[in-house]
Amino acid sequence: MSQADFSLLFDLDGTLVDTDILHFGAYQTLLADHKRSITMQIYKERIMGAPNDAIMRELFPDLSKDSHRRLAERKEELFRAAIGKLEPTPGALALFEWAEARRVPIAVVTNAPRTNAERMLAGLDLLGRIDALVIGEELPRGKPDPLPYLTGLQRLNGRPSARWPSRTRCPACERPAPPASTPSASAPRCLPNRCAAPAPTK
Repeated sequence: MSQADFSLLFDLDGTLVDTDILHFGAYQTLLADHKRSITMQIYKERIMGAPNDAIMRELFPDLSKDSHRRLAERKEELFRAAIGKLEPTPGALALFEWAEARRVPIAVVTNAPRTNAERMLAGLDLLGRIDALVIGEELPRGKPDPLPYLTGLQRLNGRPSARWPSRTRCPACERPAPPASTPSASAPRCLPNRCAAPAPTK
């Protein structure tokens, strides 16, 4: 177990790897089959990073939950088919190496389906270098709810800080979702947060 007094929690899409164009293309193909479409601006403002159930309600409000599930599965198939060689975002590998040298535990926290997340991490040669993988759709609430990040912290056995006994130091690295016109929209941003530690389970 790490001797560090903090942990690192990473988002995946847009933080460790930029896959927006692949996701957007998959949605465009899916929507075209139903004579619908979205713009990149709508994708970035209302779709990017959201859990699949919320996305399908947004794109297909007139269809049933069963249809939403099938459409989400189809979209993810389209996305995986488009994945080729992946390049990590600038600085990501250096930060991993820095953390590994200091025995800092690392978790990836994502709303991506597990199959997608594992394939992307394997393509980045990072799957075997993380201590936990948290999938938002496998929890009662996905991001932006804090539960996935708190779950990641719990799985890393986050330790209380001596200075802040009720809190654990856990920088969370996640790209925000700025307007599409922002020049740095695709750049990851490291947000140093002091996340409240999860309540102990009984």
